Amino acid sequence: MKKYILPIFLSGAVMLNSCGGDTPEDSDSNGGGDSTQVESSEVNLTGLREFDMSEYDLNVIIYVPEKYYTDQELQVEKFVQPTIKHNDGEALWDITMTGEKHFHMVIEDWGDIKQTVADEKMVHTDQSDIYDFVYEMEGENYMLFVRKLKSENTTNETDVSQLPMHHFYAVKEIDGYYITARSFSMQDFHQVSAKKMLNCARGMKSSK
Repeated sequence: MKKYILPIFLSGAVMLNSCGGDTPEDSDSNGGGDSTQVESSEVNLTGLREFDMSEYDLNVIIYVPEKYYTDQELQVEKFVQPTIKHNDGEALWDITMTGEKHFHMVIEDWGDIKQTVADEKMVHTDQSDIYDFVYEMEGENYMLFVRKLKSENTTNETDVSQLPMHHFYAVKEIDGYYITARSFSMQDFHQVSAKKMLNCARGMKSSK
């Protein structure tokens, strides 16, 4: 994994819409809004496959949806490859999948600058005048949460989990480097899509 000049911090950027959630159990307050925690779950890699990012100057293996297409010329099935946007010298990777419009995550290499879930929650606190946050699933190095605009006065809070208002954040220390992954902030996701991306991120490991 290379050391890069870190780009301007994008993690605090305030974006357009909101996110939704899982069935709440234990509640507490954090990030300027209602907060709900659910018991952490194991990484579920069902329907996912490994993808080596070394070709894109990042020595990690991530997981992406295991999707296929038929090569009409050879009449064989091949993996659908992710679309990765990355500029040389930058420490940011934008990842999407053809045919998966609800899959869009961003990976950032912070080098040896420690990153934590608590740090990310502080960003949420700074945004508390704009958003309410509900933390649905949380572990030491990851969280699945709802980000809801305060102006969106949802009348039935039990329906929030059904709305496309979900996002995720995960951090892994790999080969001495802190790698974060998050859902694309300018798009909102249903719970099932955010969970799938979260599992992709939590499965990250060294490609060395």
